[in-house]
Amino acid sequence: MKTNSEVKLLLDMGLQPISNRYLQKQDEKEELFPLKLGQCQRTGLIKLIDPVRFGELVPRYNWVTYFEPEDHLDNLVENVSSLFIKKKDAKIGGISFKDDTTLERFKKIGHEAWMINLKEDLFLDNHLGIESIQAAMDRDAAMRLLERYGKSNFIVARHIFEHVYNLKEFLNCLKSLIYDDGFILFEIPDCTTSLENYDYTMTWEEHIIYLTPETFKYLLFLYGFDVVFYHTYTYPHESSIVALVKKNKKILKSDFSFDLKKEIKLGQNYADNFDNIKNRVVKFIIERKKNGEIVLFGAGQDTCAFLNYFNISDQINYVVDDNINKTGLFMPKSRIPIVSSEIFNNKNISLCLLSLNPINEDKVFNKLKQFNYLEGKVYSIFPHSQYSFLRP
Repeated sequence: MKTNSEVKLLLDMGLQPISNRYLQKQDEKEELFPLKLGQCQRTGLIKLIDPVRFGELVPRYNWVTYFEPEDHLDNLVENVSSLFIKKKDAKIGGISFKDDTTLERFKKIGHEAWMINLKEDLFLDNHLGIESIQAAMDRDAAMRLLERYGKSNFIVARHIFEHVYNLKEFLNCLKSLIYDDGFILFEIPDCTTSLENYDYTMTWEEHIIYLTPETFKYLLFLYGFDVVFYHTYTYPHESSIVALVKKNKKILKSDFSFDLKKEIKLGQNYADNFDNIKNRVVKFIIERKKNGEIVLFGAGQDTCAFLNYFNISDQINYVVDDNINKTGLFMPKSRIPIVSSEIFNNKNISLCLLSLNPINEDKVFNKLKQFNYLEGKVYSIFPHSQYSFLRP
């Protein structure tokens, strides 16, 4: 997405790594990129300023994967199918691998479903992800998809909207794939919890935009959609917003209004509290460091952000992850070694910080109870977690 003079800088995180570029050697040379978060003062939309070129985001390891919440999919498919899909054998298409499980649910209730073939439809290698798919979805791709699959009654596009660099081209591509009375089902992460609780791991080089219920609705309106179904499915860390939309042939500015001042304030408060949260994090960790080693549990994007945004890598001894692909590598920029959970046999650990999705925190927290010496030493890095050291 292009920036303009209406975009105000909220946070400048400085030079940061691509968070999936784990290092094979601790002294390995790596490239860093500017990471800036801004907010449009006209729309309230929070987004990256001058994001990294999408080609840089292609994972260098074919085992890098990302998971989206799916507990709500049964309910979602049942609702939209019963309320909006009139044809029993409606044709439904999917844009990426993130849509596979949704399409399977539609097929089980009798609908025809197709999924984009990366190699044949988009000329992409099969291991490539969202960063490449969003860039390949243009007019030419739409023509190939129409020739192969024809028009569809319904298109599913889960967790790709927030990754798109050129929304106009991408959304026009999707519009061309459906009949005039067809639907597109979008799902995006709701950033409200992170913004309200000052969770700065939210900012990620792969998310171009950071949406709230209001800014998401407004974007859909601006790009020519009518919202016919809109629901937020609540999750502990990051809720999912689902919007079922139809093409809108008449767009009038007077047709849509929202509390712009509230959105601007949300972004500004997020920026204003960064230094306070950083100071609290640094103080807490330095105090605990006096008593032994400190480890972070989970070698993902959130850990990378937490270490590098708060400049605390010199206080952390290890990052723990039992993914055999990650063990033995080093975290981007901080260069902290990634080790297995066998490290907990070392009773010199004075602090373990969980950087796992809070959905999984109870499970890991209970597992760590076997190490009696860790009692009172395990916390979450997320301010809104029940285990957070940042809670009042």
